[in-house]
Amino acid sequence: MFVAIKQERPFISIEGRKRRISTRFYNALCVLSLGGVYMVCRYLPSVKHFLLSSPCSLSEADCAIITSQNGKREFINVLFYDTSEIPSLRRYSQGGRARVIDSQLSRLIYDVVSRKFVVPPEQKLLSRDFEELYSMEVSKSSEAENAESIQRNIFYGKNITNLPIPSIPEIILKNVFSITFLSNMICLFVWEFIEYTKYAFVMGILMLYSFVFTNWEEILHSISMRKLVKKRMVRILRGGRFVKVDSREIYPGNIMYIEPCKEFPCDALVIRGDAITNECLLTGEAVPIYKNADQPSTVYSGTDVLKSINTVPTFTNPRNENLCRVKSLTSKSKQRTTGMVGSMHIPENFAIGMVLRTGFQTARGQILKNMVNSKPVHNRFIKEAEAIIFGIAGIGMIVSVGMAYVFKMMGFDARTNLVYNLDLFFTLANPALPTYLRLGAQLCYKKLIKKNIYCNNLNKIHLAGRVDTAVFDKTGTLTCDGLDLLCVDDLVEATDDIDKVSTLIRIGLSTCHLVYELDGRYSGDTLDLKMFIFSSSKLVQNENTRSVVIGGQNKIYGPILKEYNDSEEMVYYQKDKTHGNKLVSGDSGTYEESKDTSPVILNIDGVHGHNNLNEGYKDDQDDVINAMIVKTYEFDSNIRRMSVVVDVGSRKYVFTKGSPESIQQILRECPKGYEEKAKVYSLGGYRVISLSYKEISKSVDRIVDEHEMEFLALIVFSNKLKANSKRTIEELNGANIRNIMCTGDNILTAISVGKECKIVEDFVPVIFPVLEENAKSIFDVDWLCVGDEEEFTFDKVKLSLYRGNDRVSNNEFVVACEGREFDFFRNTHYFQFILEKGAIFARFNPGQKKALIENLRAIGKITMFCGDGANDSGALSSADVGLALAQNEASLAANFTSVDIGSCLDLIKEGRSAFVTSVGTFKYVVSSCVIAYVGLLFLSLRKNFLSDIQTMHADLFVSVPVTYMLTCFDASDKLFPSRPDMFLLPKKDFIPFWITIAFESLILLALSWYGEASPAMNDQSIGAELVFFVTTFIYIFNGMYLSEWSPYRQSLRSNVLFKAFIFFALLTSIALLIVVYIFPEWTSLWLKEYKFVRTSGFEVGLVFISMFLIATVVFIVQPLIGRMFDEEKKRSMMGGDSSENI
Repeated sequence: MFVAIKQERPFISIEGRKRRISTRFYNALCVLSLGGVYMVCRYLPSVKHFLLSSPCSLSEADCAIITSQNGKREFINVLFYDTSEIPSLRRYSQGGRARVIDSQLSRLIYDVVSRKFVVPPEQKLLSRDFEELYSMEVSKSSEAENAESIQRNIFYGKNITNLPIPSIPEIILKNVFSITFLSNMICLFVWEFIEYTKYAFVMGILMLYSFVFTNWEEILHSISMRKLVKKRMVRILRGGRFVKVDSREIYPGNIMYIEPCKEFPCDALVIRGDAITNECLLTGEAVPIYKNADQPSTVYSGTDVLKSINTVPTFTNPRNENLCRVKSLTSKSKQRTTGMVGSMHIPENFAIGMVLRTGFQTARGQILKNMVNSKPVHNRFIKEAEAIIFGIAGIGMIVSVGMAYVFKMMGFDARTNLVYNLDLFFTLANPALPTYLRLGAQLCYKKLIKKNIYCNNLNKIHLAGRVDTAVFDKTGTLTCDGLDLLCVDDLVEATDDIDKVSTLIRIGLSTCHLVYELDGRYSGDTLDLKMFIFSSSKLVQNENTRSVVIGGQNKIYGPILKEYNDSEEMVYYQKDKTHGNKLVSGDSGTYEESKDTSPVILNIDGVHGHNNLNEGYKDDQDDVINAMIVKTYEFDSNIRRMSVVVDVGSRKYVFTKGSPESIQQILRECPKGYEEKAKVYSLGGYRVISLSYKEISKSVDRIVDEHEMEFLALIVFSNKLKANSKRTIEELNGANIRNIMCTGDNILTAISVGKECKIVEDFVPVIFPVLEENAKSIFDVDWLCVGDEEEFTFDKVKLSLYRGNDRVSNNEFVVACEGREFDFFRNTHYFQFILEKGAIFARFNPGQKKALIENLRAIGKITMFCGDGANDSGALSSADVGLALAQNEASLAANFTSVDIGSCLDLIKEGRSAFVTSVGTFKYVVSSCVIAYVGLLFLSLRKNFLSDIQTMHADLFVSVPVTYMLTCFDASDKLFPSRPDMFLLPKKDFIPFWITIAFESLILLALSWYGEASPAMNDQSIGAELVFFVTTFIYIFNGMYLSEWSPYRQSLRSNVLFKAFIFFALLTSIALLIVVYIFPEWTSLWLKEYKFVRTSGFEVGLVFISMFLIATVVFIVQPLIGRMFDEEKKRSMMGGDSSENI
């Protein structure tokens, strides 16, 4: 039963380790050191690894360090299992024990022969016959069953796909021993020592609130996650009976019921019966998917099982009287053994499956594993900000060493020296600085939720603001999900009337699909449903077959089912019998599309005899044809077609539908005008499906059955653009963001839709390569052009396009490319050309979509992929920013999830706003810390300090509110061509920023030395008073300057709240200064806690002169210097371009 299957290793190395000390001893060290050891080991994992273990060979290891492909290291204990009673595990047994490593990356078992840890053999199904598997299960002895259970537990472990959830003590411990919290505690003790009692009390309240709020949020999240990890019971086959077990105790190879549930617990192959699942959690697409035992169908972990039914008659369940029993939805390759059924214990009418994968090896587990071990997002802003923080901390330490000497010379004792140095250091190296790096992203996350855009990776928000290339899927993304059948064209006449098509075409339309009936409803792909509805047929499901009744009273103009829907009340009606389209002129072949695109629903019970729907059927009687579907070859994305084998009376037919190119390859003879007519429809933006048939004596296999077919008709579907697709693309074009379409549809249809939605402008010619048969080199490629009526010439060497006889190259053109050519050009110089000029990529399968995104990123593009999630999960996960247009915000397929294509505009706007908000806020906090540090440093050299209330006023009433107000800006309503600079402090900002801070520091230096020095530390001096007032104005002016980030977010002029606060802060500070000067007695009485001294007119003048000089530098000199550097950069770039041209 167990066969080794090669799997990709998600890690690069396993290092064997031998424990030095036990976990208990390590915990004791952490406690005895008051958390010191814990802190060191937390931030320096290599120290923890050295402390806990020493290197050794893998054969002796009792723990190991696994290094992932992304450089992440994980310390793991080796698990030991007794294997003395299981002979089949001798290869993995060492001293009677198997040694296993169970990590988030993979579960590994030590192979004694190869002397290394290997991936356990994966379960492979050797039989899909339930009766055979049932017999094998019944015939097992209890000893064999127990040994197999132990072996499976060793190989695969518990069926758990939940990431580690921290406990409440772990959350509190983590936050208590964080650098921010410990730094805050040190600051509180320092402030208390230097008698900043009131300041310490207020800041302590704020810190306590922040600490409690952070812990509370994390605890609530932990509790909610634990609620999701519910104990779920499933039923598996043991000893001939289905027994209930915990879902964590199932293993590959178990036979189980596939019961309706939320989030199926494993990957299981359907071996009997039928099921309908919703894979929205994995793919983002909420369309129900049919699974049955006659085709290799897997129910994936994390999907919702909507319906499940067995194919063997069972006893009647009174609760399911209204259930439509579907005995078999496609023909069985062999008849079921009816003699054995009676002895089986199968009391429930559910589908049965065999467990294939559990835990992190399932579809859901792999997605979660990829999320946890995803490549780290390279955020240049974060890297530069961290460098600035470390630089500031380093400068603070160096200055502190010097100040320790200075304070010692000034007569400070060691304790006072240490305390004042700590105060100085933490004033500059503010512990809260790192939190401002992601402040913009955190605020943006909340704004996105209000716009129904859900995010599962905050690190991607800043990247969204840097997007320069947007790639869109077509169907379901740019165009509507639903299709309208426009006409059926047999190359003689195009019609939208089912009565005018031939009998063979009608039989093909009625049978060549994957529409099924389950629980009184039709379910299937939208295209199949539209085609079946047009055929005016009735699906009849018997015990072992699926058949179609054609003709008679089956012309359904009443309520018809569009797709599976849980709603029992939502019924829509078709308003005319043309199914949404009216043929205007059969001769001209032109069509007029109806405005009505409402979905339609059919209650199957009505078809079977309820009189309330009979009014929807036409009364006239036609000849009735019964067609039985005996075999189905499901759609294959590689060959782009599907087929059915149908019995009609005594005759047997094969009907095949697929893309026109795919059907053309299997036709015995291609009819005249076939390619031209398909091309005409495709250029009109329609989706074209070709239908063919042949009569056979018996069915052999797919290759034989689909050989030498006869053409029947082209089935033409109209697929309208979504209401805001064109507006979205036009706005992206206006912002100089490159737009690309990547679809599995025909290249001509894709080009037509691309022009309609303005991915390609109408006047721009589109060229695309076409491979010749047996092409061996790039010179065997023909290049075709879709554009205006002029003739173009493409130079294959210079890669230039020429118009007519004009030998001047025309750069205004784009490239379209199909998947086959894309792969053919991969290692040629054409590939770079296609990546740079490509606008339409058609006939792309999911793997090619992913490859396109990866190659665009490789040439430096910051990409956004927008798809519906069905076949786009690979591209969504590979893109810098993946936006899934899904019905469920919990989709794991993308970083962002929404339901509207216009969300990509909001996402880019909010991303830009979040980025500049983070930059502006961080720069403001850095400047405030430096200014506060400089003022405090200069004052302390003269033994002066700001008073307790002065410090509180400057920080809590000015600096902190300004910091908050800097975040109260909305994103811009319009996307502009320019994107925010990816540097935190580019040259044009870096030098002016620090020049401004240096000038402000010089002002503070001059003011701090005004007046006489104090013999001892003093918090009441004229120098401190002047520094207080000027510092307050510096905070306000810097905040005003750093608030202007238009056009990436709301301008300062339009933000009334920010302007009102700035006006209030300025007015309050000026009024306070004037009150201190004019009313000194009143000040000493009512504002005595400020500890102001008597102020002269000259000193007030110094403050106003300082204000004027600082305002001039901030608002005039700083931007002027920035523009000078910007112009210099532009000149150098122009000079470089001209030199290159020369």
